[in-house]
Amino acid sequence: MHTRMGGSKGAAVLKMWLGRIQGAMDNLPDHWTSAILVPNSLAKRTAQEYGFPAGNIAIWDADSNQGVEEAIGTVKSAATSFLRGRERGVRGTRNLFAMGQDLSTAEVKAELDPLDTGKYILIPVDEQTQIRDFVTSAGHAYTTGCAFYELSKREKIQGNKQLAVAEKDPATGRMTGRVFSGPSARRLLGLPESEVTVKPGDNASYTVFVQSTSVNRKLVPGTKLLVLR
Repeated sequence: MHTRMGGSKGAAVLKMWLGRIQGAMDNLPDHWTSAILVPNSLAKRTAQEYGFPAGNIAIWDADSNQGVEEAIGTVKSAATSFLRGRERGVRGTRNLFAMGQDLSTAEVKAELDPLDTGKYILIPVDEQTQIRDFVTSAGHAYTTGCAFYELSKREKIQGNKQLAVAEKDPATGRMTGRVFSGPSARRLLGLPESEVTVKPGDNASYTVFVQSTSVNRKLVPGTKLLVLR
């Protein structure tokens, strides 16, 4: 409405509401979690200005049925992750839509299986290339589903995709070479058994890997590829 007022009056009204909402958000008790779905990156910046934590803002396509379905999946995933956190005593979160953010060593060791170190390899990706070409050029046979890419950006993850987590040294951020996976990985990471859009969380001890069933997926330089042998 402030845009219809014009001049300094509109700007003053906007500033007043911005201050009131920011103040209310900043003073929420730690057992409150505020989250919002927005239609584009401009709206995301606006939501941040109003005090929503960046990790609790998700962009969705408001103009298509598919966008609505994706938004529903995102909310389901976030709700599952939130409830898992509550079970562990976490009162609130500022990373509701970030996958893997709250993984703990105790949970990983209790619910996932360590992979046999002789049956996989972690390969650094040094250029943008198709996944099958990259695997074969590294001297390994490529079969559908044998490779897992590092989750490094916002992605759609289908319900049939397997997941794995690679251990990192919290002090250096380097992967230790230990990898965990298993049937419980999706549930542990808060994913439903259907397609969902997620973004990677910042976890000091673990990095999430997602199974690829494509032969031409473009790999991201600076990440790693997990290949089962």
